[in-house]
Amino acid sequence: MNKTAKSFLCLLLSLCVLFAACTPCLAAVSYPQGVTNESAAKAAEKTDRLIESAVSAFENTTLTSLVTEKLFESATLSKLLCKIYSTLWESRDTLARLGIDVTPAGVAKHLSDYPTVQAPLSKALDWSEDDLKGARWNVYDKYDFASAMAAMLAPFNDVLYTVLCGGTYKVGVIRINGSKAYETGLVSMLEALGCTWCERPGTFYAQADGNKNSMVWDITISVFSMLEDLLSRPAMKLSEMLPNLAYYIKDGGLESSVDELLKPFSLHIGNLVSLFSGSQMLSLLMFLQSPQKYTTNFSENINTVLADMTAQSDIKLAEIDLDALKACGTQSGSKVTANIGESFTLTAEWLIDTLKLNADKMQALLKDNEDMKSVLPMLENLLKKDTGEIFKMFVTLLTSEKGEEVDYEWTQKDFSATQVQYTQNLGKEKYQRVLDGIDAVISEFMVEFGDGKNLKTTLKNTIYSGDILAKLAKSLYTALSDEKLQLALGALGISVSPDAVAGHLRKSGYYSAASYLSGSYSWKNISEKSFASCFKSGSRNYFEGALTAVLMPLEPVFEMLFANGALTVLNSITIPGTNGYNSAVIPILEALGCPEKNILSFRQYEKCKGSDKIISAVLDPVLDLVDIICKKPVYTLTDIMPNLIYFVSNGSLFQCIDNLTKPLFDLLEPFGVSASSLGFDLDKLKKTDILGKVSAMIPKIAKDMIKLKKPDLKSLAGMGSLVKVQSKRTYSGKTATIYKVEADQTAVLITILRYIIGATKDPENSKVLSTMMTPQDGGDNNMFAQYSSGIGDQMATQTTDETIEWLYKLFFRERAVAATTEPFVYDKEIIYQSEKKTNKAAIASPIILILVALVVLAIFKRDRIEAYLENRKLKKAEKKAAKKEA
Repeated sequence: MNKTAKSFLCLLLSLCVLFAACTPCLAAVSYPQGVTNESAAKAAEKTDRLIESAVSAFENTTLTSLVTEKLFESATLSKLLCKIYSTLWESRDTLARLGIDVTPAGVAKHLSDYPTVQAPLSKALDWSEDDLKGARWNVYDKYDFASAMAAMLAPFNDVLYTVLCGGTYKVGVIRINGSKAYETGLVSMLEALGCTWCERPGTFYAQADGNKNSMVWDITISVFSMLEDLLSRPAMKLSEMLPNLAYYIKDGGLESSVDELLKPFSLHIGNLVSLFSGSQMLSLLMFLQSPQKYTTNFSENINTVLADMTAQSDIKLAEIDLDALKACGTQSGSKVTANIGESFTLTAEWLIDTLKLNADKMQALLKDNEDMKSVLPMLENLLKKDTGEIFKMFVTLLTSEKGEEVDYEWTQKDFSATQVQYTQNLGKEKYQRVLDGIDAVISEFMVEFGDGKNLKTTLKNTIYSGDILAKLAKSLYTALSDEKLQLALGALGISVSPDAVAGHLRKSGYYSAASYLSGSYSWKNISEKSFASCFKSGSRNYFEGALTAVLMPLEPVFEMLFANGALTVLNSITIPGTNGYNSAVIPILEALGCPEKNILSFRQYEKCKGSDKIISAVLDPVLDLVDIICKKPVYTLTDIMPNLIYFVSNGSLFQCIDNLTKPLFDLLEPFGVSASSLGFDLDKLKKTDILGKVSAMIPKIAKDMIKLKKPDLKSLAGMGSLVKVQSKRTYSGKTATIYKVEADQTAVLITILRYIIGATKDPENSKVLSTMMTPQDGGDNNMFAQYSSGIGDQMATQTTDETIEWLYKLFFRERAVAATTEPFVYDKEIIYQSEKKTNKAAIASPIILILVALVVLAIFKRDRIEAYLENRKLKKAEKKAAKKEA
């Protein structure tokens, strides 16, 4: 009889008390320094948003759906059915004397609405789960599940009705008089568990009179409604209900409810009273094996009970302090209204302590998961910290609203002047003449060699091109399409798919490009050539608009990094922005030599937030500089190169990178996430010789054309004088003064000329240049038809400096004093005033040989030279074949 009574009472209350016993009750409240009641309460709210958004982002569903879809399924009900009745199986004979048939066939009689379950049970000899494999309960929601539960427990309806609704149940000499325990015991238990919906007693009794299955149905619906509410806002719901639940347990509410439910048994089965009072009832309800080891007070044995419950799973739970949890609120009558901040703090700290106790087990589980391996070092480092420190980090992460503003005081003072000697017979003023006129000469040559297009047009068509746009877009977004990066961007609400970029292009009026990208699944499938053909070339405004549209998916990131904007991760974690435009972008723009008037101040730039100007305001000064370079490349580059190289060699570029990334890594550092752990080691980067790497790249760029030596770029940093100028950047709220190299342009020019012309002395380059200057077959207008042999012989006998002086005499000695209205357009009548009839070939050949073939063409016209050389080979082959046939 004892076993039978234990099993029956287990069935009666397990649905309700299970939730009470499993609810975490926690340690005393003590806010870590920097955490307030308000910030803790805000963190609770943000935690719910974090959970909701994380599940949505990674599982494309809600937490409620994720749990209930697993819960409301046939396999769950089959396992639950077998668990309940296999537990009662040893007492089947005793229960039969009470009129309760717990055999598979006996239970099957009540499952006519579930034929695929009823059929195998009717033939089963015991409660093996194997008999129910493939059985379908057709459950889709809590209502279906509650109906199935009611049918499953129908053998107990008569006894359950007597206990909950009153009346008398009599079998032989056993008689149980009911006491309407639903309203005197069960309702208060459900309410303490946070069930906001419980059927009113009158309605509950009336429904039970008509259909006894409604009792289990009502109780199940009440519990599952609470579960849905809990899953929809777990942090807030637990914070609200736990103090009241602690009060309910601590002040004997649970024991009182259990006593009410036991009254029918204690009155008529007196020897069972000692077995089922107090906490021993809890052990029975939780399927625990040793009720005798617990005290009679629920509040005293809850830690022991929970430890026993988790013993088989080898999970350790942190200690519980019901008094502390009970104190997290204001008591009014028989209820406690929670203080969310205090309750959430205790809940979170209990969870952290429990994670610490199970750290080894978590690491063992995660180490076999490829996606989680990278998290292990961070998790290990995090759990070594004090519980309060971890909680503070969590609250700070969820509640931070203002980022760290970098206000670094720059020390650009290292400067070593580079001494430059001019050629023997020409001084600084002569090379100033070269500097003033060289761009016009190159431009005239481009008209001759570049299909009638001058240098400015050629450069603009090359830079402001669809090829550049397509290459930039595909390279950038292919890199960002990494699976892990996609998850991170998705958490930020950012999509970098071709379709997302297409939307911005369409909005900005680039319909052809948008149409090409629309519907594309991956950037890897995008053809650069086809995408490039969707854009026109040569227009700065068109190019800037298209580039801005292409970059617009990343606008929130730019806003956060540059303009004190904030990124919200998973709709909950706010990553506060920083003033990267002031601390990194402005210094770089100024170092590049961008026109000062077009560089916005930080306060002006902040006003661009929320629009495409956040991108175009950075592009504008850069493209202004590009326009200037296109007009007068040599003059402009000799002006900006010394300061730019000084900026890099002085470590200022690394300082900008540090300024831009430091606030983000400062925020993540407490969690064990460092720059190096993400593959970004700034200290290592600072040791990188960037100028050396750039110098090494220059010969590689032209390796298929000509052979170049590695230039000494760093020496250019000293060609000028160090001066103080006012910056657009601010420091401590005031306009900053910075150091800048005011270039000695002629010194830079002579250095570059020596480098370029020195390369012509290399025997391998001589062969290439000789081939280029050899006349093509046919045509009297070939620019190489004359002078090539004489010029080649002349240069072969000269030193580098002698060649430079010879070219000066050829091009600039007779330069007239007269000025033109357009200084960048070459006019041979001005350059050669003493010779009214100037042969174009005499001018073009040296330019090809020195200035264009080695500089401009190596970068912008390589394809034309290669085509020319290939054509030369074909012509020679054809000529040779023709002679052979003859």
